[in-house]
This record gives sequence, structure tokens and C-alpha cells, in this order.
Amino acid sequence: MRWKLVLPVAATAPVLIAGSLLLINNVRVSASSRADFERHLEHAREAARDWVLIKDLAAPDVQKTRLRELLGNSALMYMLADCDRLAASDTYAPLVRLYFENAGARSSWTRMVDPAKPFVDPGKGEFDRLLDYQRWFLWAMAPDRVRLAPDEKADLDSPEGMHRGRLTHQIFAWNLHRRLHGATPEHDRLIRHLCERAVEESAVDVRITDQYLQRIAFVLDAGHPDLIRPSWVERALNGQQDDGGWTWAWHGWGPQAFQIRLPEENSSAHPTAQGLWITYLLKYRYPDWIRSHYR
Repeated sequence: MRWKLVLPVAATAPVLIAGSLLLINNVRVSASSRADFERHLEHAREAARDWVLIKDLAAPDVQKTRLRELLGNSALMYMLADCDRLAASDTYAPLVRLYFENAGARSSWTRMVDPAKPFVDPGKGEFDRLLDYQRWFLWAMAPDRVRLAPDEKADLDSPEGMHRGRLTHQIFAWNLHRRLHGATPEHDRLIRHLCERAVEESAVDVRITDQYLQRIAFVLDAGHPDLIRPSWVERALNGQQDDGGWTWAWHGWGPQAFQIRLPEENSSAHPTAQGLWITYLLKYRYPDWIRSHYR
């Protein structure tokens, strides 16, 4: 008789847990005041800034790893440069200068960070070693000089085919293309549609991973703050670690569905740069978003 009670409870428990997580992810039980939210946002911004600038007394080997991860990723350097543009500051200018020094004059990627830089054609060997989304980025910087394979261009143009990380990178590629070559109604409609699909994934993916931050950041960068729910931003801010950074995984569960990272790793540059960028986008580019959601 006891099993007749236990089995239904065991069967419904996962459903109840999943439903609770979805509710927490998408609905605020009570809204913070505007003053409280702005204080939280500013604290997060300052702590992440200090993490990026290595002002948190990290060990020397940690500092080297952090700096290598930042300088080795042009998209992260774009985010830091954009933070300075948004705030009309030069907080990250020393890092950006160091990036250009390390990249050298023959880099194909520096135009992502500074549109005034000339585009340098990558060698065939280098191009062939890139991941598909990296080739999207190069095409977005110089569509007249970079040739994508037909299936790669079809993926980049696809309104429905990409998901998760490929979807967010698709958004970033089109954002980059629009920044460098101007907007068209067709591309604006595509970007909006891709952002709408990304936030549909945000609604059901409750894990505060690198991907969770990336969806918020890229949709804001695309100019669609109306698609971003306050609960997502608050959960992203609450996911910040004590050292001011963010981690790739959520309780050891990585962005990919079956990616487990145990024990959970320390804060790393990729999610932290994205989290930092979110704070700048909201504070400086979208103060109206804050005013519309907080009183």
C-alpha cells in the first residue's frame, strides 16, 4: 500500500522541481525598488571591473591566465572597448592597447575591436582551422573578401536553424555586420527574429551559465532590451561570484545539456566579460529599461 503512495510522489517530484525553477526564472515574486536595483547593478559593475583589471589580489598564475583569456579573444576585447564607449571613459583602454600590441599588424581580428583597423585576409590554413561561427565573424567584417562555404552561409542566414550557442553567435555576427556596414530592413528583421528565438531559450533554460549571460548580452547589444525580463537580469547578477567574476557552469552543469564540470571551476574571463558588459549596457545605454521595470 505504501508503494502506491511513494511512486506517484516520486513521479511528480521532477515535474514540480522543474516547474518551480521555471517560475523562479521568469517571474519575480516581488520587485526591487529602483534604488536597490541600481545599487546592485553598480556593485556588480564595480566588482566585475576590478576582476577584469586584476584588482582583486588574485594569485600571479591566476592573473596570467585571466589576462591571456581576455587578450586572446577579440570578442571579449570588443565588449571591453564597448564598455568604454558607453561610459565615455578609458577604464579598459590599457587592456585594449595591449591587445592590439599582442595581435600585431597582420591580425584578421582587430577590426572587430576597432572598425578603423584595416581588414587583413587570413591565410587559407588559418581560415580552415576556424570554427564555423568564427568564419561568420570574419565574413561579417569583410563580406566582400571572405568566402563562406554555401552551407555555412545558409546557416548564417537561417532564421530557424541555429540553437543555443550557435544562435547567439549568429546574432553577434549579424550585429557585427550591421555595425560595420550599416543596417537594412531585411537584416534588422532577421536580427529581431533571432533575438526573439534566443529569449525563448532563456525562458526555459534556468541554468546561470556562460550561455545564460550571453543571451542577455547579445540581445541587448542587438538593440532589443524590450525582450529581456528583469528576472533574468536579477538572476544573472545574483550569479556573480564573491571575487567579482562569473563561472561557465551552474552548480557544475555547463552550458551544454550533458556537460558536467565537477568540482565547479573558478570565475573565468568569457562569462565575466559578458556579465560586465551587461551592467554597462543597462546602466549607460538602457536606463529607460531600468525605469520601466523598477519604481
